[in-house]
Amino acid sequence: MPIDIELQSSLGAVIETLDDSEDVLHRTLPYYDDATFRLLSKVDWYGETEFQASQMSLLLEELNRIMPKAIGPEQVTFLKRLQDIAVRCAATPGCKLKFTGD
Repeated sequence: MPIDIELQSSLGAVIETLDDSEDVLHRTLPYYDDATFRLLSKVDWYGETEFQASQMSLLLEELNRIMPKAIGPEQVTFLKRLQDIAVRCAATPGCKLKFTGD
């Protein structure tokens, strides 16, 4: 069940996409009831989850915490690319990061 990720402008235009065709997030994201993750545990595998630019510092912190769960260079590369997109989102007020489940 791959999740697609979009960096969107304040008007909803797609700036960048990241497709999780290898199910990296399925293997690395925390469970929904993990209270130690305030954002990543809220990603809906079957729906849409949006995070605002103002939430990116916390999201980046949580991405750093799941990085050790990556197995192999492809998963590490994917998570680093997601981090880069989150940094772009943080630097652009009004942007949002949208996760769309299958």
